[in-house]
Amino acid sequence: MSLDLATTAAARAAFFVQGQMPYALPMLVQQSWQRCAQQGLQPDAPLQVNRIDQQQLNHLQARHGALCRLAMPALDHLYAQVANTDSLVLLADPEGVVLAARGDGGFLDRARRVALAPGASWSELQMGTNAIGTAVAERKPVLVNGAEHYFERNGFLTCTASPIFDPQGRLAGVLDISGDRRLRHAHRMALVCLAAQQIENRLFDHGVAGAITLRFHGLHEMLGTPAEGIAVFGGDGVLLAANRAALFQLGLDWADIGQTYCDDVFDGGLNSLQFLVRSKLVLMSNGVQVYAQRDGLSVLPVTKSAVAHPMPTTAMLDAVMGDKVLAEQLARVVKVFRRGLPILLQGETGTGKEYVARALHAAGPHANGPFVAVNCAALPDGLIEAELFGYVSGAFTGANPKGAVGKLRQAHGGTLFLDEIGDMSMLLQARLLRVLQERLLTPLGSVETIPLNFSLITASHRNLSALVASGGFREDLYYRLNGYSLTLPALRTRQGMPEIVKRLLAKEVAKLVNVSHEAMAIITAQSWPGNLRQLRNVLVAALALLDEDDHLIQVEHIQALLQSPAGLPDSLAKQEVAAIQAALAASPGNLSAVARRLGISRNTLYRRMAALGLVRPS
Repeated sequence: MSLDLATTAAARAAFFVQGQMPYALPMLVQQSWQRCAQQGLQPDAPLQVNRIDQQQLNHLQARHGALCRLAMPALDHLYAQVANTDSLVLLADPEGVVLAARGDGGFLDRARRVALAPGASWSELQMGTNAIGTAVAERKPVLVNGAEHYFERNGFLTCTASPIFDPQGRLAGVLDISGDRRLRHAHRMALVCLAAQQIENRLFDHGVAGAITLRFHGLHEMLGTPAEGIAVFGGDGVLLAANRAALFQLGLDWADIGQTYCDDVFDGGLNSLQFLVRSKLVLMSNGVQVYAQRDGLSVLPVTKSAVAHPMPTTAMLDAVMGDKVLAEQLARVVKVFRRGLPILLQGETGTGKEYVARALHAAGPHANGPFVAVNCAALPDGLIEAELFGYVSGAFTGANPKGAVGKLRQAHGGTLFLDEIGDMSMLLQARLLRVLQERLLTPLGSVETIPLNFSLITASHRNLSALVASGGFREDLYYRLNGYSLTLPALRTRQGMPEIVKRLLAKEVAKLVNVSHEAMAIITAQSWPGNLRQLRNVLVAALALLDEDDHLIQVEHIQALLQSPAGLPDSLAKQEVAAIQAALAASPGNLSAVARRLGISRNTLYRRMAALGLVRPS
């Protein structure tokens, strides 16, 4: 509840003059004043408008097109209820920039003088304590009245705002009613919160993909109103999205999205909802009955035990290669990755970082999107910048005249995997940090900013924390990338070598191939400095040495390949040369047999030999 003028004046004197905490103020206002003071804001500072131009505003409105479009009916309806009261109804983006306004003509002029208009930023950093900025900071509904505003110049306002959340619990925007403090209305908080709920519920009709969208409430007549709970469950029973009413009824929080199964909250899980068409009573797991109806397609009966494993089995096996301890670690990483945090993979060269990255993508929130991998060490700085960020036509000499999209845009809606991130230059690190912070991309040679949404995985064989300490890697970027870290063990320290070999062989050849006990003993005794990649190279070459009807790798097939301490070279081209040369040695002068041994056509063999500089036998 807001305070009278005398109490608020005393609170300002206590805080700004005496340096004491004004405990008489509402808690959210106290916390906001503290943040503003820590930022060095002066309460009597003159107005400094941080307002974007019309072109930038148009772009921002387009970026938040779904929010603007779906919020307009609620905005108009809300304004109809406060018209002729010297008030404005405002819609702001998640950063507090005003996207749209509806207001009374007389009050609009006064509001514009403090930049309360589309294009202006009302974040706390720009405008001190205010309903929009404080709702952004606190993610809660806020009332800021009169002198509770941090800046004195805003003391003529009374502002009430509610955050708007998207179906996954991310801040989508803020809805606000601002007006003359002398004409404050007691019910504005209820009005703005109800309108925000209406917008949130409409967001569920815009692009929420799921097997079942369930709408429910304890009272039948509340279905179809802003008070109904809405929950979206995937075909595996995982809770994909929910509104605030659903979370309240289910006893959950935003953090439970992606971590909760249908049978955790509804008795019988998806099976009980399979044939739910019209609204009827269903039992929640807490024993409470609610009326529920569903949207979406029918689903196959699913139980929690059938989907409890967090990753596709094939991807999991490829990633861990039979290592049970690593499998347990990876299962924890998946849970974090599904919550949207970036993953940092570390380990020696060849330990399988890309295997793990692909497995995470398959189990992550953007599994249906593209997996885009970039080796940061394989391209020079100038080229990798164009490769990552893309460019427009004419951006630089030698550029493709049609421009290029760039890897960051290619990864939109999917997963971006930046391998060997520790080899990225400091200049490029700074540019990447800005993109990751803002999720906005500006291609080379362009002034246009493009919104991005992707999951992020990075990897390095170098110790990034040590690089940070030595000044070779940006500390702020390191913490941006290291949402959760997993260090992959070297092959020489891993258990279950026979299972690892079996998995690698199965990926290389369709027929069943085994390894003799003697050959396996030699493999197990190696130190494998090149890790999984080196072992794979040796096995590929050994397969090429086998006769067509031979299904057992013997000591003689691998001994020569292990004479060099480093084994076969790491690069794909050199690996391919070694495999072709081994096949040529096994079938001298018979290219048809060589092609069959390699599993390719003769024409492909000819092309590859020419490309690799190998001389065809006469």
